Amino acid sequence: MKKDFYAILGVSRDANGECIRRAYRERVRETHPDGKSDEPIEAFIEVQEAYETLRDRCKRAEYDRFLDRLPKGATPDYRRRPYPRFSSDPESSYVNDLLKFFSSWVDTPQPAFSSRSGDEELFAELILSPREAEQGVRIPVEIPIAETCASCFGSRRSGFGSCPDCMGRGQVVHNKEVILSIPPAVKNNMEIRFPLAGAGIAGRLHCLIRVR
Repeated sequence: MKKDFYAILGVSRDANGECIRRAYRERVRETHPDGKSDEPIEAFIEVQEAYETLRDRCKRAEYDRFLDRLPKGATPDYRRRPYPRFSSDPESSYVNDLLKFFSSWVDTPQPAFSSRSGDEELFAELILSPREAEQGVRIPVEIPIAETCASCFGSRRSGFGSCPDCMGRGQVVHNKEVILSIPPAVKNNMEIRFPLAGAGIAGRLHCLIRVR
């Protein structure tokens, strides 16, 4: 998929952090798959990916170097990370990839998912076989939950250096197992929303069904 993160957020390449944050909040309101947006769920995911890259100084510098290497007039085709996926196959690497996907967000003080914050929205692909899609299936997955570090209270520091308990992130992550109950007769490209309150998590998991 062709991607220009600056165009996705509607900002120029010299936009500062505050400008990027304002643009991100506006684009989230426009693309959030809560029933009010006409845009596909992929548009919301692109906004998240663009903001994740441009808000981080190192990632943004890497992306800018990528743009600078493009021939004049070329369209960016930049892929940092795939859309996270679940699979009913216990040997699948997708579940492990999901853990890495969410864990990578806790490099900043604001977690992508937290049991102590307001409601959060998670998005993932769910890969099903034709038989599973027809008959239904229960899939166990582990959701990483970020919480404020009890040692440094989110300050990231301990004494004269980084907090050793959270590795200077200000947060620690633990996993919560959630069972996804997929009903029978689901179709390819269908979206299913799973409330996570029953697992003690404030938020919902949006799964885009892929039948393969």
